[in-house]
Amino acid sequence: MVNWGEELREGIIHRLDKVTSGLLVCAYEEEAYLAIKKEFATRTVMKNYYAFVENTITTEKGTIRAPIGIDPRNKARQKVIKNGRESVTEYEVIKRSDNFTFLKVKLITGRKHQIRTHLSYIGNPILNDKLYGGKPFANFPVNSIALHSYNLRFLYNNKDFEFKCELPTYLKKLNY
Repeated sequence: MVNWGEELREGIIHRLDKVTSGLLVCAYEEEAYLAIKKEFATRTVMKNYYAFVENTITTEKGTIRAPIGIDPRNKARQKVIKNGRESVTEYEVIKRSDNFTFLKVKLITGRKHQIRTHLSYIGNPILNDKLYGGKPFANFPVNSIALHSYNLRFLYNNKDFEFKCELPTYLKKLNY
């Protein structure tokens, strides 16, 4: 067991909400942990997600710039609030259907529940994300939402590392 990183999460650099599928970053050496953690802190890591959201987003792409902080009425949630931390999310429509919009989402900042908070804020909660106003969606695994971390890219030791992860089957079925 390593003795660096967060307690009970040694080596974990980039986490996902437990309801989100996809990639996360872990390091097995302290040197790598510190270097890659710095990449995340300086926002040089490319983080891309797929999201299936309720309702139709009418613009082809957009940027959500809205500060995020703890929801004073529900400590489990984040909320767009006046004195929150700067938060920036970019999105691009991949496909529209009658029931949802399929998006590519890029995080510029990395706040807790940022994508979930921002998309709900603009009236497009993620499918099955009950915490942020999404309606239950049939045939989803228990405690899963339609948000997937599919691409991460960062530098380490002057080498470019890029990782990709396909949509899980239950989300692929939505895309047909």
